[in-house]
Amino acid sequence: MIGDTNHDFEVAQQLELDCILVADGHQSKERLEATGAKVIDELELLKTLPL
Repeated sequence: MIGDTNHDFEVAQQLELDCILVADGHQSKERLEATGAKVIDELELLKTLPL
């Protein structure tokens, strides 16, 4: 799952999905990183991640 909030991460956990958070929304990168999820700076970087 791809999201940009810690709530998105919580939903992914409940659904037992992997989650990548994008730090270009209204939550800080530090707050997103505190979830333990993979955090990237911009959506475009998804193209560079291994599947």
